[in-house]
Parts: sequence; structure tokens; C-alpha cells
Amino acid sequence: MKYTIKCLAIGCLLMGVPAVAMAGETVTNSFSSGEVVSASKMNSNFSFLADRSWGLIGTDLYYTDGRVGIGTSSPATKLDIVGNGSTNYSALFHVKENGTSAIADFEHSSGATATVVGGDINSFFGSRSNHPAAYGANNTAHIWINTNGNVGIGKTTTSYPLEMASGAHVTIGGVWTDASSRGFKENIKKLKAEEAYKALRGLEPVTYNYKVDQSEEYVGFIAEDVPEMVAMKDRKSLSPMDMVGVLTKVVQEQDSQIVAQNTQISALTALVCVDHPEADICQK
Repeated sequence: MKYTIKCLAIGCLLMGVPAVAMAGETVTNSFSSGEVVSASKMNSNFSFLADRSWGLIGTDLYYTDGRVGIGTSSPATKLDIVGNGSTNYSALFHVKENGTSAIADFEHSSGATATVVGGDINSFFGSRSNHPAAYGANNTAHIWINTNGNVGIGKTTTSYPLEMASGAHVTIGGVWTDASSRGFKENIKKLKAEEAYKALRGLEPVTYNYKVDQSEEYVGFIAEDVPEMVAMKDRKSLSPMDMVGVLTKVVQEQDSQIVAQNTQISALTALVCVDHPEADICQK
């Protein structure tokens, strides 16, 4: 019996089924073109290639065992794609859909599914299933998006729209809230009145606009010019709570002074009214 084998760069086609061979492997028997060979040798080759064959059902092509390498003869994963490095930023994996969006899913056995979507309106990368999505660098997750849309930076779960690992967060109402628990702090000391007055006198309020937006004017301070007590170590930013602390201490001191002065005024008024009850200050 005479058989003709047609081979392509990716393997051989046997009765319409594509086959692959592992790196360095060859079929059991080799033949010359047009050679008449025995059925046993041919069957041996068929068995060799069948063990390495892709399956075909309708238009679906599948491979159930081993690993597939594209650009590599030693794939390290189920599908390993390696570029030749000839072009920077060239795509190694491309999904295109002529409809409204192209979707690539990565599903875990638990049902957790990460998805990449290229759409005609916008693109999307995240979780398709009811699972949180994490983003990171250096093989470590740093940003988590919970299933309700809340975002944690350095936190896996949060009850706020945005929360840092430090505890600082944005409330549901949109207010930025500093982390201020005693448990986060050390070296806690009372602010002295003279220190607060000195810092307050050293503040120089100014009006300004940011270079990136000349249409909006602000009132505030210049980080490089504020007193050391309320300055940040980078001298490029400011903490509003530092200003609030200084102002609160000054107002408290002034309030104490006002209370003391009112007490003195009341005592002096009483003395005046003893001798001059007709005085306006004594009339009630």
C-alpha cells in the first residue's frame, strides 16, 4: 500500500488532523517521496503522530496534553509565547473582534475571572466575576478594587471609596479625612502657646494660581516659606491639620485672655457702680 505524507512548517497533516512533534523528535520511520512502504511502518508513524495530535471538532481545534510554545522550543507554561526582540513594544498576543469589543478572559477554577476588554467606547481591565481586582508591581499587589468599587491602596478591603494603608481616606460624602488615631502616633506633646504664636506670626498668606491652571485663584501659603513647625520635610507640600493645630492653640489662648479680662471688667464695674450708681455702665 502506498501513502503520501504532506508536511508543513508546524507539523504534518494526517487525515485532516494537525500534529506536532516535541523538540528534537522525529517520526519512527522516514521515507523518500513516492516510496512504497509497509503498512506496519506507516502505522508506527501514525501512532507516533497521533500521540502528539491536536483534536478537531467542527471548527474547534484543541490540544489536551503537554505545553505549547510559540517562539520557543521549551515552553514553561501551558502556552508560552516568546518574541524575537527585534521590535520594541510589539504585541506578542493579539485579540481582535470586529464587533463592539475584543475580550480576553483569564479564569480560575474558583470562578474568579480577570478580563481585558478593548471596546469601541472604552477599554477595561479588571475582574469580570464577583471578585475583587488587585494591581501591583514587583509581583506584589498594592491597589485593590473591591466588588462595590471601593479602592484600597495598601489595603485589601475598605469601607470607604478610597482608603490608604495609613488610615487616611475619602468619606462617602467626598471629604478627605486624615488618619489621626492615637494608635498611629508617638512622642505626643502639648503645643505651647508661645510656639503657636511664633508659628502664626511667621505665616504669610498669599493668593496664587497653579501654573497648570491659570484660571483658578487660591488663597494659602508657600511651602518653602512657612515656619519650621508647620513645614513638611520635603518643603514642597503642607498639611492643613498643622495649620489648624496652630490656630486652635492661639484661639484658645486668646479665649482664655478674653474670659480673664471680662472677669476683671465685671469686678471693676461693680466697684464703680457702688460709688456712681447713676453711671451708664451701671444701668441695666
